[in-house]
Amino acid sequence: MIRLAAILLVLTAAPCWAAQTITLVNKTGARIDSVYLSIAGAHRWTPDLIEDAPVEDGESTPITFERADSVCRWDLLAKFKDRSEGQWRDIDLCAAGQLTLLRDRALTE
Repeated sequence: MIRLAAILLVLTAAPCWAAQTITLVNKTGARIDSVYLSIAGAHRWTPDLIEDAPVEDGESTPITFERADSVCRWDLLAKFKDRSEGQWRDIDLCAAGQLTLLRDRALTE
């Protein structure tokens, strides 16, 4: 009985991972060729979330990623057509359904 209780405790303590989809709106003035996420401050980036589907300025696209219930704060890295990069840090993706990336590296949620 004690062994079963210990197993149940471990299973209930594990974080629950689930897919989340948000809409990414590009208002940067440049085409975005790649988008990556990392848990805030970890610098361990996901694979490219838009793959071979660049997002032109003024366009939007859904992005789907896996996150644990307890992980809300993320960093976002965008790579642009001109090979420059932009980073937006400490974004609350638990509350966001849409992210609008702005040219001055600002973000609206």
